[in-house]
Amino acid sequence: MAEKPTSFDNKSDDQLSANMFIENADLRQSTLNQNSFAGSVIMKSDYSDCQFLRVNLQDSTFGEVTLDNTRLLQCSLKNVHIEASNIEGLVINGINIEKLIEKG
Repeated sequence: MAEKPTSFDNKSDDQLSANMFIENADLRQSTLNQNSFAGSVIMKSDYSDCQFLRVNLQDSTFGEVTLDNTRLLQCSLKNVHIEASNIEGLVINGINIEKLIEKG
């Protein structure tokens, strides 16, 4: 398996490679069911107000992603690492994590 990136600085569109390239597609109000995007690079895409149900994101990397006002319900977060991220107002099972870390 390829090494996971630790920084997303200086990444550009010309560094992308794939066997299929989709650009400027408008898939608003679409339903994608039982698809595989394994090994794909998804960049500069808008998934606001979407629902991800029974989706496998195992071994994925998210960099410079906005998850503001997002809810994670019945998700496995086993071995998840959050680094250099804004955790303002982060609540897990009713516990304000930002305040816990400030006390630490």
